[in-house]
Amino acid sequence: MDVSPERFEQLVARALDNLPDKYQRVLENVAVVIEESSDRPKSGNFLTLGRYQGVPRISRQGHNPTFPDRITFYREDLALLARTENDLKEQIKRTLWHEIGHHVGFSDAELRRLEKKHIKPKIDP
Repeated sequence: MDVSPERFEQLVARALDNLPDKYQRVLENVAVVIEESSDRPKSGNFLTLGRYQGVPRISRQGHNPTFPDRITFYREDLALLARTENDLKEQIKRTLWHEIGHHVGFSDAELRRLEKKHIKPKIDP
């Protein structure tokens, strides 16, 4: 699907705005950014839709880092999976939940198990 950078930014902002309050509070010190494409090589069926960079909340031992953690959305990779704008909205939402899961300390394997069951990560604000 072809989506302009401006429209993609609007869709990401809407996904963030639609998060329940307790999840928004968890993201208070997290920068959300958009990049055109991941620097990781694309191979087979593997695309990088998003990336969490930082110290998971579970590993912080009572202190907040000086610099914010970061969630990155990759516009081109996400758009490749979508045929319609509704598909893209759903991919953005799923990617957001996945990266929030990393932020609170879930591994990829744990998140995949939760995603198969359509369960959102449990977050203690």
